[in-house]
Amino acid sequence: MDLPTETTAEEQHTVVPLSHLGERWSAAEYEQLVEEIRSGLTVDEIARTHGRPAGGITSACNRLLPTEQQPSSRQHAPAVLNRYLHEHPDEPLAIAPATPRGSRKRPREEVTPLPGPTRHDLDSDAQLESGDAAALTSEAISWLERRPREQQILRMRVGFEDAPHTLAEIAGEFGLSRERIRQIEARALTLLVRQARKPGTPGAILAALLHLPDNPDALDEAFAERIATIVASEFVAPARVAIPFLLCAAGVGSSAARRVAALARAAEERRRELEKEQRRTTAAAQRATTAARRADDVVDRWIEHAAWPADLGSPPERGTLHALRLDGPGEPASSFHSSKLDREVLYESGLELAAFTALENSTEIAWYQEQPLTIPYTWEGRQRLYYPDILTATHTGRCMLIEVKPLTSMPVALNRAKAAAARAYAHRNGWGWVTVDGARTGRDLEAHTIPAETRRAITTGLEAFGHLGWRHILELRTNAGVSPRDIAAFIVQTGAQLVLEPSYRITAPR
Repeated sequence: MDLPTETTAEEQHTVVPLSHLGERWSAAEYEQLVEEIRSGLTVDEIARTHGRPAGGITSACNRLLPTEQQPSSRQHAPAVLNRYLHEHPDEPLAIAPATPRGSRKRPREEVTPLPGPTRHDLDSDAQLESGDAAALTSEAISWLERRPREQQILRMRVGFEDAPHTLAEIAGEFGLSRERIRQIEARALTLLVRQARKPGTPGAILAALLHLPDNPDALDEAFAERIATIVASEFVAPARVAIPFLLCAAGVGSSAARRVAALARAAEERRRELEKEQRRTTAAAQRATTAARRADDVVDRWIEHAAWPADLGSPPERGTLHALRLDGPGEPASSFHSSKLDREVLYESGLELAAFTALENSTEIAWYQEQPLTIPYTWEGRQRLYYPDILTATHTGRCMLIEVKPLTSMPVALNRAKAAAARAYAHRNGWGWVTVDGARTGRDLEAHTIPAETRRAITTGLEAFGHLGWRHILELRTNAGVSPRDIAAFIVQTGAQLVLEPSYRITAPR
């Protein structure tokens, strides 16, 4: 593109009529503006070239900038755009016609619907199975393919393939403020809502499987408790974060989603008050005996299924460890008071609370510590840090490192890489290692018997398509009766690989 030619002093002071006043900017005019800004022309010089007022030039510069780069005052937009063009020479700009005056709506994310069932096409009796909610939420986020930053922030926030991140942690990663990250998250959730209302999208399928009521007034406490149960079993993020994510991915507006989260929290608080009242009227000895028996059954199974080194080592001295991620103020963690430890114990999900409850009540456990260690590991050539969930010591002097994960999330490639690093770390110290989902463990996937027809259907699908995406999994479930546990066990037993980013994808063993 030719740059504007130099003008004489006399020409620079010539008043040019505003021939394009009020007209929309064309893509060609935006391209010309970019070259003029890059060449260092002043706003007045550019205004004369385009036949537009200086204010129109600064507004156009502001529109060219990514949202997070836009200055608080448009007066500074040309200078910011000049710097951005020199710092990001290869970064494409979103050159598009200006929004008509009086309209403040942003362009909506374009979504290509799936050629499969819609919310109203699915059988009204279709049920959500284990792993569906998390997988479809992840898939809905993957469909925001033109919003990579929003995708990454949502995944970090809800904890897909990693521990859930706080606003402060994400802000540090992006070099932005916590409030700015919160604003981007809110905008991304709005995009999920809009996307889910398009037939055939993952969010539309999720809405159907959740049996969302058409009447917003039906999003009552009973509904909130049902959603909270789903979230507790499939998400590692706190319910107040995970519930709005799940519902927005299914097309529920953000304000209604937050209201459901608040209802779930209120119901949980009432449930706890009721439990306190019941504890006052129930014999303490009987409660303790029953809880200990159940907890010992669970913990005994964990110990039996754990991977133990040949040479056992001693646990760390009690009281020398502390929570490394969740002990700061304002972090998204809940807590309960431990009589065994005589302190508050922090946890992030319903699964973690169930695990801590078993350790609290077990007569075999001397003490435990949440998120006590930082273990380095490598993923896709990048060094990362992993915080295992629990370190526990038995009265017999054995030490065991525990990771809490939904059973269907254990085979995810990133989770398996973290587990391998944690197991190696534990064995170097003479400790055991186990991944648990309630009473179930990763060993259950290794021992799960996959029906011959099911194994053949999965293998045939991999050979036919080269990989299995979420659409293929739905077809296998419908046509061949394949269950989520069958899929998870197949991955573990055959060495296949499952990734959730950029989309749900199972590939054959390498």
